[in-house]
Formats: sequence, structure tokens, C-alpha cells
Amino acid sequence: MTQEQAECVTAEFGTPLYLFNLDVLREDIAAMKAVLQNEVSLCFAMKANPFLVNEMADQVDRIEVCSPGELRICIEQEIPMAKVVLSGVLKEESDIEELLSVRELPLFTAESKVQSAMLRRMAETGKREIEVLLRLTSGDQFGMDEAQLLETAEELSDSAFVAVRGIHFFSGTQKRKSEQIRKELLMLDGVCARFKERTGNAVSHLEYGPGFGIEYFQGTKTWGRAEALGALRDAYECAKALTFGGTVTFEMGRFLTAMCGSFVTRVREVKENGGTHYCLVDGGMHHIHYDGQVMAMKTPYCAQIPARADEEEVDYCICGALCSVNDILIRKYPLRGICPGDLLVFERTGAYSMTEGMSLFLSRDLPAVVCYSKDGGYELLRRQTSGYPLNMRMPKNKADAGKL
Repeated sequence: MTQEQAECVTAEFGTPLYLFNLDVLREDIAAMKAVLQNEVSLCFAMKANPFLVNEMADQVDRIEVCSPGELRICIEQEIPMAKVVLSGVLKEESDIEELLSVRELPLFTAESKVQSAMLRRMAETGKREIEVLLRLTSGDQFGMDEAQLLETAEELSDSAFVAVRGIHFFSGTQKRKSEQIRKELLMLDGVCARFKERTGNAVSHLEYGPGFGIEYFQGTKTWGRAEALGALRDAYECAKALTFGGTVTFEMGRFLTAMCGSFVTRVREVKENGGTHYCLVDGGMHHIHYDGQVMAMKTPYCAQIPARADEEEVDYCICGALCSVNDILIRKYPLRGICPGDLLVFERTGAYSMTEGMSLFLSRDLPAVVCYSKDGGYELLRRQTSGYPLNMRMPKNKADAGKL
């Protein structure tokens, strides 16, 4: 982010705020599509950044939805249901019933035999044909083990209303080795073969989350963007070599959006205690979260605006606005002539930062959310929002109205 951009957006929308650069996002996705050559599809896991779901619906093949709230966002934003994969460890019958009442249906995932039976019952009651992916567990609470998955596929094979289209698999994020991704894809190819042996039907679709890593911190031995695209190319080559005969989709969230985001916070106070210099900002750990950021010991990519290159460099502990000793964004960071009113820009915050922080702690306001493109300029996606009403009991007459 340039100094001009930072000063322009904060003058109009205040601080702290999140800024998502759509031009960067589009360039990154175009680079990924060039690697995948239209032979492997892309699915956006919207939990990474729900504010970008409209833009992503135009850029990728599918949108993964994991909660009733995410489903409601897609409905209200008029995302075509044909683009949606309705996933999630728990599904609400009321949401499925609502979906069955409309013409266009999403692709459903089944996380368990109980969930599979529920989907079958509701489809048969509503006399709507639905398509399902069965989720294979990676050894945690999500999905089913292979034996349960194959048994479920066999049980559904006689249903006139439920068609099992394939398998869904995700084993975690921030993977650093292409070899792990290759092994997982080969394992899935074997499961697809046993699926066909057990049911007599071939798997037509495999949805796989490779969980590519993002280089969040300076001086760490993690993938840069070039290395990450190289890993994507390796995964693509392995996907092409699978023998099950169906199509493959790579489901990603962090890898698609992290690099397009910036978090901008304003310096409010500068002080020194016992020889340690402190820089206090109006953002904090309730607004910004980096995967792997433990006790603020790692250094994210951060820029001071204005830069003041001619001033002496001093190490500062950058702290947020919360009444908590844990509210440290960077424990030791060199700044030059930092003053109240200056801006600090934390980069690579396009995924999870705005939703994983404990944003309601101390009833502070939620930051504004803004997107930018060269053609469209700045667009406000969420204005700065008061947090205190969400932490306050309802007036007594309203609370009483909800009682049985």
C-alpha cells in the first residue's frame, strides 16, 4: 500500500480499517488459473473472507459455505446456489428445508451417516433431487472414516433423490511440502477406486483442499508466492495423473485472499517504560490475527507511514488498545521518528484477520472494511460499527417479549 493510498482511505473511512485490493486478488487468481489450465477447478472457502464473496463468485467455480450465517450471506448477496457447496460439520434442517423450496440447489456435503440420513429424508420428503459429496476424515472430528464413507455411499445408491457425486477431503492448512499434497491425492485416488468396487459407481468429482501455506512473517523459511505457485503446479500435475476418471476441484481460502489485504491502524501514543519503547495503536489483537503468531514473537510485514527515512531507528513494542498484557502486535520492531497520528500498515491480512480476532472484547468498535480497485476506486463494505450493543442486555421489555 502506498502512502497516498493509506492517507486517502483513512481520511475518508477512519482507523482502524481493513482494505482489500481487488486488483491484487484478480492478478493472483489469474496466475493460479494459468497454472491449472481450466483442467482443475477452484473453490473459494468463504470463511477466509466473507466480504469478498461477491468478487470471488465471479472469479472461481464454486463457493464453500460452512454455516447458516455464511449461507444467509450468499442468499442475501444473490450468489447463485448452483455455485455453492453447502459444507459444515453441523447443518440446520431449517436451512436445508428453505433451500429445497427454491428452484436452484447447492451441492451438499455429508459429514456423517446421521447427516447423510437427514439429507436423504429431507430430499425424499420434498421430492427434490440433490447431489452430495461424502466427506472423508483426515483423522479428526470432521467427515467419516473410509469404512463409514463407503457404507454410506452404498446405502445411498438406491435412493431416487440423492446422487453421490464424489468425495470431499481437507486435512489442514499452512502445508509446506508438496510431497504431503501428492501423497494425499494418491490416497484419494485409491479411495475412489474402492468406492467404485463397493458401489459399482465411479466417483465423478473430487473436492480437495490442498491447504497451501502463506508466508506471513519476515525472516522465516516459508513459501514465497513463486514457491507457492510452484507447489500449485505440482499439485495440478499430480491431479492430472489420477486414475479415477472424474474432475478435481482445489478448495482454498487463505491461499486465494491473504495477499490482497491490509490492516491500517493509527498511532495514538508513544511512550517509554523502563527502557522499553512502546507504540500504542487504535487497533489490536482483537482485529488482526496471523496464523502462527505466538506471543507476537514473529514479525509480520508492516510499514510505517510516513516512513521518515532520515530519522534514527528505534525498536518499539507495538501494542493495541485493549486492557490486556497480551495485546501486542509486534514485540520488537524498528520505527523511525514515530509520532501520534502516524499510520502502521500490516500486510497479508486478506484472510481470517477480520473474523478470527476476539472483536467484541471490551465492547470496542468493529473496524471499517473497504475494498479498492484501480477502475472502481474505494468502496465501503462495512462502516465502522459499534460493538457495545452486542455486549449489552436487551431493555427489559424486549427481553420479556422473548420469554415463553
